[in-house]
Amino acid sequence: MVPVAEPARSAVTGDGPVRVLVVDDHPMRRGGVRADLEREGGFLVVAQAADGAEGVRAARAHRPDLVLLDLSRPGMSGGEATAGC
Repeated sequence: MVPVAEPARSAVTGDGPVRVLVVDDHPMRRGGVRADLEREGGFLVVAQAADGAEGVRAARAHRPDLVLLDLSRPGMSGGEATAGC
């Protein structure tokens, strides 16, 4: 018998899907990541942001379990955005 993986669970609430924030300056990439996560199941994209400053605000407002952050973007670097959360 092949073991079945348990569905991902939110670290914030302990139940429900893993809450994700996607930060990328390319709208199509953000949309693609969101679609992939929704298709996979067990994930809920709670916010999307186009730059580091917007990502920091979204992380503070939505308190996601996971932030997918494009490190090579114009403006605020990925390291600076991470430090701002």
